Amino acid sequence: MSSRPGIDPLVKPGGERTLSVGVKALRSVLGAAEAVGLDAGALARVHGLAPEELRNPDFRLSYGRWIALWDGGVERAGDPGVGLRAAEALTIGHWDVMDYVVASSDTVGDALQRFSRHFAVISTAVRHVLQVDEKEARIVREHVPGAAPHRVATEFGFATIVLRFRTLAATPWSPSAIQFRHARCAEIEAYTRIFACPIRFRAPHDAIVLPRAVLATPMRGGILLPSPPAGGSFTTFCDDGELSSHHRGVKSASG
Repeated sequence: MSSRPGIDPLVKPGGERTLSVGVKALRSVLGAAEAVGLDAGALARVHGLAPEELRNPDFRLSYGRWIALWDGGVERAGDPGVGLRAAEALTIGHWDVMDYVVASSDTVGDALQRFSRHFAVISTAVRHVLQVDEKEARIVREHVPGAAPHRVATEFGFATIVLRFRTLAATPWSPSAIQFRHARCAEIEAYTRIFACPIRFRAPHDAIVLPRAVLATPMRGGILLPSPPAGGSFTTFCDDGELSSHHRGVKSASG
């Protein structure tokens, strides 16, 4: 629901800010809904989202409403693996500045550190902590107090990280293991296709495990963002004819 002029819906009466996600995370859910044949515009309207909010690069949605949007998409699609599908559907450039920051890092390890440090741009409800020992590195997903873990959002997050870091690295790599705290609810083929490694469910923590040597893998350098898509009900509803970072030094394939 749109806020009244002068009222910030993410600020509580006592001045504390509500946990939130950026508009790019919001668009990814709606894009996933469209990819599985749903009317993404209708889903957005049911959840009180106006086209002008989706066009606003600075718009943020409360974490609770974002989770409700995921739940709505899963219910309508009847597909518990929709988070995995959403990650596969995202093109390089969707996260604009974050994609650029990751790709322009020197190594995978540097990229993971920068990703973790700046993740609040995407969500203030989740942290990704890089832990390194003599043989392995782990990206552990932690939820801040007041943010309940969500299966689909976690699968979407891990699939997005692995697919993007693999594509943007100079040499493709795969984790040595993926650990989820929740039980498996999609076909195992969907997980192994994306992660290309053993998957452990009902683990103590949500974590991406990789050989420590992968941290030294060089990244490819600056990325060329794709042109915005044309047509489609979500594109029409959102009118996503711009990527907000084009004017902040990230190049577009269209010019």
